[in-house]
Amino acid sequence: MKKDHKKIVNIISNIRCNSNYAQSYINQISLQTEKNCEIGKIILICDDLISPSVILSWAGLDERVVLVQELTNDYVCDSIEDKTLQWADLCNQGVEASLLFKSDFTLFIEADLCFSFDLVDELILANLDIAAPIVFLGAGFYDSWGFRGLDGMKIHRVENLSVFSPSIEVSSVGSCVLFRTEIFSCGVRFRGPYQTGLLVGICNDARALGYQVWALPSLAIIHPTSTWREQMWKIKKISIDLKGVTYILKADCMVAGAYAEFIVEPMVELFKNYPEILFEEGEYRFIFYKNPKDRTIEVEVSNLLYSSSRFKFSI
Repeated sequence: MKKDHKKIVNIISNIRCNSNYAQSYINQISLQTEKNCEIGKIILICDDLISPSVILSWAGLDERVVLVQELTNDYVCDSIEDKTLQWADLCNQGVEASLLFKSDFTLFIEADLCFSFDLVDELILANLDIAAPIVFLGAGFYDSWGFRGLDGMKIHRVENLSVFSPSIEVSSVGSCVLFRTEIFSCGVRFRGPYQTGLLVGICNDARALGYQVWALPSLAIIHPTSTWREQMWKIKKISIDLKGVTYILKADCMVAGAYAEFIVEPMVELFKNYPEILFEEGEYRFIFYKNPKDRTIEVEVSNLLYSSSRFKFSI
């Protein structure tokens, strides 16, 4: 196949220019094979285009690299929703910059991920509207926020995605996603709110236009443990709200205004028969202990990266 017949892929990433992973990102992108595609432009939304960095040096050597100074619009991030809008704006800056250049596909990839030399080629080979590899953190499934089934429910375990299937249709994906560029040309953009926005929002908005979203179990990438540990929302308080017949467990986190919300089956009924309940949600494990003497429940929260903590509340 002649080079000018290959599909052109533009790549978009947000990156901290002097981060520990910047050189790794450069190496991985530079070594991508182009058997099934041609990498057009590499759009980098950068935090610092003044100080010397490996990113600035790379841009001087590779004409494909386009640097965009991030514009934060003076956001005061007092809540996760504020942060979501800031993230969406930064990503949309990359989309707008990419649309200035010709492409058939647009790859959005988080800059700290670890991926193989044939990632872009394999995504293009699948020839799907929206496609994403499976993302691992250690031996566990990573992006349970972005990957959701056709029923809209989050996918928490890789066991839910058969490796014998070349592609599985889902409602949304995350972390590393290849889009047909025409989706952005139609006006689809990153948006809020947190629970249904960003990459999830793009996938849902594209599906509303008739596009399909696919997870590729045969293709995998890795999220580094150290960077995830740094950004992890450590739980500092547990509370329970009763909504109808379902209990909502809210885990307030170290990030101001952020909380993880977990739906728990009616615990009072469950505790009639069991002294304790094990409940898993993504990378978190909750063990509920009943104390019948003072009608309290203790919940032990554990995570693969930090030791468990206990919280107590009344029922």
